[in-house]
Amino acid sequence: MGDGELTWDGSRLRVDGTEFLVAVFRGDLTTDERFVIWKTRPLLEASLRLIDRLGAKRIVELGIAQGGSAALFALHARPDQLVAVDLATERIGPLDRLIETRGLGDRVHAVYGVDQSDRDALLAALAPMGPEPLDLVLDDASHRYDETLASFDLLFPRLRPGGVYAIEDWDWAHHDAAADLAAADPEAAAGWWPGGTALTRLAFELTLATADPSVVRSVQIDRHLVRVTRGPAELDPNTFRLHDHACARAPPSSPTRPEPRGRDPTGVAAVGPRRQRRHRHGPDGDHEPALQRPARTSQPRPARRGEPVRRGGLGHGEQGAALAIGPHAPPRRARIEVTPPTSGPSESTLTRCPAATPNAAKGASPTRTRATVATHSPTLRRTPGAIPTAPTSTMVRPASR
Repeated sequence: MGDGELTWDGSRLRVDGTEFLVAVFRGDLTTDERFVIWKTRPLLEASLRLIDRLGAKRIVELGIAQGGSAALFALHARPDQLVAVDLATERIGPLDRLIETRGLGDRVHAVYGVDQSDRDALLAALAPMGPEPLDLVLDDASHRYDETLASFDLLFPRLRPGGVYAIEDWDWAHHDAAADLAAADPEAAAGWWPGGTALTRLAFELTLATADPSVVRSVQIDRHLVRVTRGPAELDPNTFRLHDHACARAPPSSPTRPEPRGRDPTGVAAVGPRRQRRHRHGPDGDHEPALQRPARTSQPRPARRGEPVRRGGLGHGEQGAALAIGPHAPPRRARIEVTPPTSGPSESTLTRCPAATPNAAKGASPTRTRATVATHSPTLRRTPGAIPTAPTSTMVRPASR
């Protein structure tokens, strides 16, 4: 827990005799009488809970703004080292005076004029931290994809195992009010609508990286923060790249990259998997391209994995689309419930709920089976629905009874 006790009064907060105003209106500025924190109260409380849970003593904050959060973290957490950086070059006077009057100059450092994507400048700002690993990085800077990714690549490997890299305001691209404000007044909306690629993409890539929990142990996402917990692997801070762990697809220039289904590798035509192109003579004798569907055979083409299939000649409106699991799996109608996993690797459990199988004899009792999958995924539970009689994925193995 932090040492500075928090006392809330609506949107006002007092810590160790210093007053803070939590405000989202950018017209509120820090003064010598009180600091302003440009965050919502739930977001600020989420960050404080994270600091308390980690017992964070070595903290990096990207984004100073009005200096309120840096001052609050310094007084509440009493860190051994806190480095806060900002792109702006104008210093926040009340923050400098607080650091001086409280004797925090050897532990709290506010560095200005630093672009979070500039590796050399950011490393120079981190010099007071020394070689010891970090406990926590709070990224509340540009909120742009490229800049945030650059900071993550540099700072994440410098966290201790179990340390957390937290990204604030990751969901800015999903707020209509911010988009309307950006259209009406781009300058006023700069902090709420940075534009460009949404940070949602980065959140998804971080989730993909949990495939190797020794690097990214877990990713927790809510409306306030993306919390990325570092795994125990040895990571080289000079060469680490998130995309080496999150993107397994070959680059477009790779000759081994398979062509998407339905694309003509020659570049002449992209017709589709079940159509072929032929030529016929037009009314003037010239060749006119035409599309022809192959003749229907007596045996239907087997359903491919992940492809919507039909059964019994019924349309989607009557039977509903189903996902093909096995090579000839009949349709099924079920809902998947996802339960967030506990910390660390685990074996997920898939429970098939009682339901009559499609080919079960009348009056036969329903069956119940249970299986486990070696994975780091959440627990999945199928609700009652028709259970296919065909074998499912080969990755599923029977659980020991």
